[in-house]
Amino acid sequence: MEKNYEGVHTFIFKNEGLVTSAFGQTVKEDLFFFTQSGFPPKKYSLKPKRIYSLKKFLKKKKELFRDTSTGKPDAYKMMKFFDEYVVFFSVDNEFFKVEVHASLSE
Repeated sequence: MEKNYEGVHTFIFKNEGLVTSAFGQTVKEDLFFFTQSGFPPKKYSLKPKRIYSLKKFLKKKKELFRDTSTGKPDAYKMMKFFDEYVVFFSVDNEFFKVEVHASLSE
């Protein structure tokens, strides 16, 4: 997790062997990430019934996000999946609404 000078959080997957179905190349850094939604940064007071671990969720749903040709996680498929939901991250008991991104470059 990184936080810039304006207080906006970015949650980056670093050193992960990801591919994108858009181009098929393997890229290992900053391909799939979440950024805090809205400006100025807003903290939400939520009382969720359950909080999911992103790491455990991605591991459990790994087949859903696999690229069939390489067998590696597909950042584009993950981005499309999370685009369908409103996602909040919990940091130090504060909730931040986040948006998902994938840096798809040729």
